[in-house]
Order: sequence, then structure tokens, then C-alpha cells
Amino acid sequence: MAAPQISLSELRPGRCARIVVTRLLRFWEARNAKKGGELMGLDMLLLDDQSSLIQASVSVHRLNTFRELLREGAMYELSGFDVTRSNSHFKLCDSVVSIRLNEFTKMVEVAAVANPIPTEMFRFRTLEELMALANTNVHLPDIIGEVSDIRTTYNDHAQTTQRVMVTIKVDNDATVCVSVFDSVAELLHKRLEAGVVQPRVMVATNINPKFVGGRLYLNATSGTHFYFDNEVTASRTLFEQPSITGAPDSYAWLASKTGVYSVKSGLSTRPENDTTSGKQYRGVKKLEPVSLGELNNYVLNSPPQSIEFLCKARIVSLETTNGWCYISCAKCSKKLQRGISSFTCTTCFNASAVGVVRYRVEMHVESGEDTAVFVAFDSAMSKLIGVRAAEVANPMGQGEDPLGYQIPQFLQDIVGNAYIFHLKLTEFNFSGNHKSFTVARIFDPNDRIPGPTFAPHGGDHNPGDDMPGSKCASSKCHVCCSSGGGSSEDGEKLSSPPDENPPKRARNA
Repeated sequence: MAAPQISLSELRPGRCARIVVTRLLRFWEARNAKKGGELMGLDMLLLDDQSSLIQASVSVHRLNTFRELLREGAMYELSGFDVTRSNSHFKLCDSVVSIRLNEFTKMVEVAAVANPIPTEMFRFRTLEELMALANTNVHLPDIIGEVSDIRTTYNDHAQTTQRVMVTIKVDNDATVCVSVFDSVAELLHKRLEAGVVQPRVMVATNINPKFVGGRLYLNATSGTHFYFDNEVTASRTLFEQPSITGAPDSYAWLASKTGVYSVKSGLSTRPENDTTSGKQYRGVKKLEPVSLGELNNYVLNSPPQSIEFLCKARIVSLETTNGWCYISCAKCSKKLQRGISSFTCTTCFNASAVGVVRYRVEMHVESGEDTAVFVAFDSAMSKLIGVRAAEVANPMGQGEDPLGYQIPQFLQDIVGNAYIFHLKLTEFNFSGNHKSFTVARIFDPNDRIPGPTFAPHGGDHNPGDDMPGSKCASSKCHVCCSSGGGSSEDGEKLSSPPDENPPKRARNA
């Protein structure tokens, strides 16, 4: 006698002997960022005829049993699995339980089922909802938007794609950047290069929203899948509009589906001769290094623009007028306003904001007879020094006057050293008011510029970095005491020695 059928919404913790009939929407590798990307198993997303979503997983020890059975879009009868409480972080659905396949699990593919199961389902969020989810690590929503720009950074030495940054237009014509790194960036770049034209509409799944410097970034995770133009019904709804920018109602309708957006029609792919997506994908362009003199001449003689450079220079002194750190908002990283008994964040409109000490170091640099002022913030300095500003005892010195800020010895030790600076210029740098250049990363010229380490489901990745989680130039230092949890994962990464490999050249497009 066959076991009775049960829906996904009826599952309860324990061993389930009953049968669930589901469609496998997507699956991906789960890796441990703390152990150098060690493979832990496979994660997958299942859907039933009642439009109930649930996350399932199979451990690395049972990959040989199940991996060959998995096919995205196929339907299965599943029984003999374990039902456990779902993780409260990085959630892909609203189910309170998840499925784990074990040695007793039976997974049989079926060609047809009694009740139709949707072929796709997405959990789109509006821009306002994405901002509310930022930095919480609670949900990994899906996004949809119009592609307006694609920029790629390429690692010449490793011959791999370092980063892909996709700017998309979402509801109300607002733009936001989708950050894609490591193996996911490599796969995305290959898909873009294989296409005849640059895609016009993009759907991305399992996105981790983050605020960096007050700006919203949408980080791709190890489970992120990308769909373009006509590939799925959700993107085709926008792709077939005569003018995407003239159809904001379509965005609002799709993104307002705060629970799900599902369809029962089959999947569709873009025709081979389709050229309606507009401009051609240009791949990558080299980001050539420039001298300090060339940098200064460029900003004086070129039109305002956003551009990045690599520049080698020697630090001759540190500017102490504004100190070397500031108290920032823990959420948006903007400087807090000090009150009598609390801090106020004018960006987040929070009168009782939590303060975090972050680096802001002004450096006078020179190369030959040319000079400039470079400003490095928390991410760049933490990776260079190996110590977070919050870990330094009494960083602000005595009192609130910036003139009284005491510069730690490990910061003074970088004076006299030559580094390769990754600079990010904005239109402001081309105005007559600019006095400094913002540093994105700092590298030792004797070390290879390293590749990223990918954190599954977003982790603590910082989208403002070129190569998140990587190891850069190191500097020995002594810290009086720690107040920021120096034994954390990030702290361990920062104290690691740099790679001993030849330098690499970056590219972007």
C-alpha cells in the first residue's frame, strides 16, 4: 500500500514517511566560508501544488546518492526524509521547517502529477522592503529590474572574473547595484559573453541586501540564479513592454507580490535571433595603472565621470587635523552626531543610534615630484593593518577635540612604505573643490592582488570592496586591548599573511 500524500505546509519536525510531490525549482552548492570554501553539500528549493515553498538540503556524504537525480524544473515524489527547524537567518521562504535528505530518503522523478505545480516562483520585494531587510541577514529575497549598466573586473593572473557589478532600475525608476563575486561572477560573465546583446531585464534570486556607506547594495550569494529577458515569465512580463521605463505599473505589480510571484505556464527562452535587448555586452576592459602625475593631470583635463585607477605611491605622512577615526552609525556607516547622552544618525533618522568606531585616515603620498592626499576608510585600513578601529583601546584619545586624537603606533608604521592604491573617482573629484582621492583597497606591490573568498548566502561580505574577504598587505602591530571581538571570523582573516604570488592586473567594464 502506497504511503499517503502530504503537502509541504503540513510537515512537522521529525522523520516523514509520507509522500510529498514537489517541483525542484533550483539547487546549488553549499560551502563553508570559514574553511576556505569547503563543500558541505547541496541546498535546494522545493515547491508543491499549493504554492508552498520549502528549503531542502543534502549533506556532502550523500551527494553521490542524490546528485545525479537532481534536475531543475523536474517533479519528484519524496519520502523518508527528516524535517527540521529552519534556520532563522538567510531564509529563502517563510516555512518554519526544512527538509534534509538521509540514507532512507526515496526520491523518484515523475513526469506528470494530478495537481499542476507552478513552474516558477519568486519572492520579489519593493525597494522600500529591500532597504528594511538590509544588514539584517534574515531573508534572501529575489529582485527584478531593468539592466542599465554592467561592469566587470577581471583577474589577469588567475584568468578568472573577479567581480561583476550590474546596475538595475527597479520600482519608481530608482537604481541599485547588484554585486556578484567569485564563481558566481565567473558564470554570469560567461553567460553575458555568450549572448548576442546585453540583457534588458534581469531576475536574480537569493539576494542579500547590504548598506555600505549609506548606499544600498544587493549582494549575490552562492545560491543566486540569474534569468534574463524571455527566460522566465516574470522577466518576460517586463521584457515585452514597448518601453520599460514607461511601464512603472508592471514593476509595481511584480515587486508588490511580497509573498510570491508564481506562474503555471512553461518556461520560455530567448529566440536565437532576438536582438531587441539594445546595446551589446562589451565584456571587460583593462584598468591600467597610472602614475600620480598622470592621475592629477587626468582630473584637471577630463570631463566629470566615475572611474577607477591603480596608482603606486609612497606614504610620506598622515594628516592629523581630522584625526584617524570617527564614530559611525552601525547600520549605514555615516558619521554620528554626538548628543548629551546619545548619538544621532541623520541618515537613518535615529536619535539613539548605535555607534561603531571606524577608520578615516588621510595620507599624504608622493611619487617622484608629484603629491596628493589619499583618504582610506574602515574596510581598506582594516585589511591593510589587520586590526579594526573598534579593537584599539581608547581610539579617540582624551576628549572630543580631533586635535587630541592619538594616532596608534601601527598607523605611524605605514609612513614611508610604498603601496598600490585602488582609487575610485567620482564626478566630485573633477571639480575645483576636491582635495583628496578615496581609496578602495591598498595592496603591497610585492604581493599578488588576491582573489575573493565567497561567503555562502552573503556572509559578512562588503560590496564596497573589490575583492571581499581577501588578504592584502599586512603590517605588524600591537593592540593594547580589544573591545570588538577580535576572535571573529573576519578578525582571523585580517590577521592572515598575504599570498606570496606575483602581482595581478585588474580590469573593469
